[in-house]
Amino acid sequence: MMFKKIRTTLIFITLILFCGNALAQAPTSKENVNSVILKLSDQLFIMGESDEINNAGAEQILQEDAEQIKRILADKNYDINQEPEKGVKPLQIAAQYGYYPVVEILLKDPRYKALLNAKNELGFTILDLAKTRIRLVGMAIQPSIKYNSISFIPYIMTFPFYNGQLKPYDKTIAILQKYNAQFSCGLNQCYKIMLEKQLESLKLYDNSKMVEEDSKKNEEKIPNSQRKIYDVQHRIGESNKRINDIKAVIIERIKMLDDNSDLSDDELLKKITTTVENDISQADIDNFK
Repeated sequence: MMFKKIRTTLIFITLILFCGNALAQAPTSKENVNSVILKLSDQLFIMGESDEINNAGAEQILQEDAEQIKRILADKNYDINQEPEKGVKPLQIAAQYGYYPVVEILLKDPRYKALLNAKNELGFTILDLAKTRIRLVGMAIQPSIKYNSISFIPYIMTFPFYNGQLKPYDKTIAILQKYNAQFSCGLNQCYKIMLEKQLESLKLYDNSKMVEEDSKKNEEKIPNSQRKIYDVQHRIGESNKRINDIKAVIIERIKMLDDNSDLSDDELLKKITTTVENDISQADIDNFK
């Protein structure tokens, strides 16, 4: 509880300073669409942590920030090329986090609409990102759901914004489809790509080399440092075990996807949710709080 209050207080202070500066100045061409979206994420997170979020409150925040973005884009001198990845990133973030009013505002601007089918480093389009529901089911399928020291993933999945009647992802997907957004892969394949990428990254982790290098450094700095060498080996050994555990979860998830490749998107979402229920305990969520 104390950890939660301290972290929430720090974020809240930062947000107050950010918002205070923003309110103190009239809208100018220097305002940034990406920063507004990131501020929105902080606002929803803080409300969720303090249990103050509800459908009406969340929707009000979404609409207010969407209107702020609308004012920014109304400035004829505003250049979206100043945004990360020349405007693609804000649209991707808004879609993958389910910020449907923001997605709608952005797509009404021809400059962002032209980026509708841009792809990220995994080859996912904007619609792919929305369909993976990264803050909900997309998190559930990750090994992080099981191996996460502060249980952040299980906790964020309980946010009313994503689990309540608002259904932000459904609304985001509907908006994208209205603008004829394209998808590059089916939902099952998208999840497999995400997991296989993680597995590939873990295979690059060379623990034996780390042990050797760290041991040599200790020997050079401290004579007869066998204890230090043991500590390094022990630490890396524990890390290696955890990595192997995470690999096992990823392989298990990929097999589950292969075994259910014939399911519709809705059926797959239900299957994933059911599969990971044992990985999320109320104790995990309570410990985080």
